[in-house]
Amino acid sequence: MSVPDPNRFDGAVRIKVTGSDDWTELPTAGPSDGRGLGVLDLARALRRGAPARASGEIGLHVLDTMEAIERSITQHTFEPVRTSFNLPDAVDPGWDPKARTVG
Repeated sequence: MSVPDPNRFDGAVRIKVTGSDDWTELPTAGPSDGRGLGVLDLARALRRGAPARASGEIGLHVLDTMEAIERSITQHTFEPVRTSFNLPDAVDPGWDPKARTVG
């Protein structure tokens, strides 16, 4: 998997299947305004009384994934990711990060 700079939220997301020489670019959608979108989404969820999309459960899974990658590299083995999470609802395609957040 090849992903763009996470600080910019733009660029191609590509995958290459094991044994293939070709990369496949995945379609992406949604705002590409850069850093701060997660905090904005959290603030809006709090105002609505809704659960946060970027939960601690997802944060733990990301950490577990990063540690499994590190173990895999250092030990030259395939390492399992031991955690999982409930997938949050997708961001509405019309979600506007520039819209005023009202309480």
